[in-house]
Amino acid sequence: MPIADIDYREYLTAEQILKIEQAFNEIDTTKCGSIGEKELAVMFKSLGQKLSRKQLLDIMSEVDFDGSGSIEMDEFYVMNIKLKKLWPRPDLIDCRDYWLDVKIKHAQKAFEHCDPEGNGWISEADFVDSVLEDLKIPQPREEFLDAVLQQAVPDGSQRLNFERCCNCAVVLSQARKRINYREFLSAKEVNHYRMVFQSHDSNNDRSVSIQELDRILQRLGFALKGKQLKSAVKDFDIDESGEIDFEEFCVMMCRMCRKRRLRMISPETCNCRDLYREDHFTVKELFLAGFKLPDLRKANVSVRDIRDEGVSALEFRRAGFTPAELRRAGVNLTDLRSCGFSLADLRIAGFSDASVSEANRMIRTSISVGNLGLLPQRNPTSVRVIYGSKDALPSLLENPNHKLRLMTPLIREHTDWNVFPDRPKSSQKPSLLSITGAHLIGGVPPPILTEDDDLSPSNADA
Repeated sequence: MPIADIDYREYLTAEQILKIEQAFNEIDTTKCGSIGEKELAVMFKSLGQKLSRKQLLDIMSEVDFDGSGSIEMDEFYVMNIKLKKLWPRPDLIDCRDYWLDVKIKHAQKAFEHCDPEGNGWISEADFVDSVLEDLKIPQPREEFLDAVLQQAVPDGSQRLNFERCCNCAVVLSQARKRINYREFLSAKEVNHYRMVFQSHDSNNDRSVSIQELDRILQRLGFALKGKQLKSAVKDFDIDESGEIDFEEFCVMMCRMCRKRRLRMISPETCNCRDLYREDHFTVKELFLAGFKLPDLRKANVSVRDIRDEGVSALEFRRAGFTPAELRRAGVNLTDLRSCGFSLADLRIAGFSDASVSEANRMIRTSISVGNLGLLPQRNPTSVRVIYGSKDALPSLLENPNHKLRLMTPLIREHTDWNVFPDRPKSSQKPSLLSITGAHLIGGVPPPILTEDDDLSPSNADA
């Protein structure tokens, strides 16, 4: 079981784990599943190290995470890791457990820069000279670097694929593992930490400076020196903002208080509604646990709470939220229209004809002069099959004076690339939209609709 952000399975090979288990069983003469001070003294003596009682107690206090006065198997693994000063092995970790997606994308660009031919691998020399520099990772000690690369590429080929490249960079940067603190802290502890954190967040920006963090830690009984404090911020500031947000603070407390994992939290093991209603999970905590927007909608999570986490109108629409739900949450009409909701949807949500027409006119005017700035996504890569000629849609985009006035398909072309997701069925009566689309895709000039054309709810896709 992981203890805080230390999972021994990422530090020890299967062979090393077996040897440590055998050593533990030999020391545990009473077969009670734990060893005490005396057994520990015997172990160190057999290794030729005679430690004083104070030294033994210091070692035990360092790894006795549950405060039982003895060392269990999991704690014994950690003790070996600490005594041997081991690091996570690049062949046993997943960089996604340590780095945010933005960091991984940065690493991918650095990797591709060293692999212009697309071989799928780079040399160790390119990794050291280029990738580490691009990622701003200080040059490590030569012995440390050689040992990490040897673990990553045991066959001696000196070639790193992208995954091993990232894993090595994670180890060399000494990044902390990202953990879900809700798996380690009780709801009561989280609420207490939130109260203390918010009381010291002077500008209410959901993060604290080094000085504010110092006051929080002192209040909780942790007195760190200036150098230790700066080191803690560097270790736990995952997003590299220079400050500590509440989530990073809770992870820090898991490590400083040496917490053990209490439970597993994921969409497979927990119910989203129960976590939100009974355990009072925030939206951000639900996202950290792996739940997606459709899960939150099904659990009746407050749309306002979700919106406060920066979720866009486009993401809401894709997850199945209605314009009426988003209107009640305070999303403005322009955002709703620009993310692809039809005029009929917006009228049904309660917006007036005049306001809907004005929002549509503003977006139409912007697009007609080639300005896509009001749209939330631009030119996504198509993953769908478009039937008919593929030259017509680009010509529409490139021609700002095109007379096509059906805006919803045009907007969704940019947000979803989903103008014609399915082949039209011949048995269905063609609508105005399908006729226009057929003309457009077939390369035939579409029917021209002017600004005076009817935009009533009957033309649902207008």
